[in-house]
Amino acid sequence: MKSAPVSGVRSLMDYQLTLRAEAGESGVRVLQKVTVPVTSLCPCSKKISDYGAHNQRGAHRDRRRACRADDVEEQVRIAETAASSEMWALLKRPDEKYVTERAYDNPKFVEEVVRTWRWR
Repeated sequence: MKSAPVSGVRSLMDYQLTLRAEAGESGVRVLQKVTVPVTSLCPCSKKISDYGAHNQRGAHRDRRRACRADDVEEQVRIAETAASSEMWALLKRPDEKYVTERAYDNPKFVEEVVRTWRWR
């Protein structure tokens, strides 16, 4: 469950988690992949437009060796903070205003989002 940023309305988010176990001579290792939906707003579009900017939805896919149960939550947090704005499944009008303005005040090229995300 995730609460919307202003109204607090709760809804389910579609984060996808894949676990893969590999057995080898050195033992078993578990890999996890988390897919997190995000949005990015194009800085060039913002600069040349008088009335808004182009934005797009994306999905961060982070693969790493699984260590602890809270690693998944950390992967989600890192992906969401690297983007122009995180996403919510259900928004009321005040939430839409928040998300739109947050993305507009935090424009990032997709490449920048990936660089920011990879180095955290």
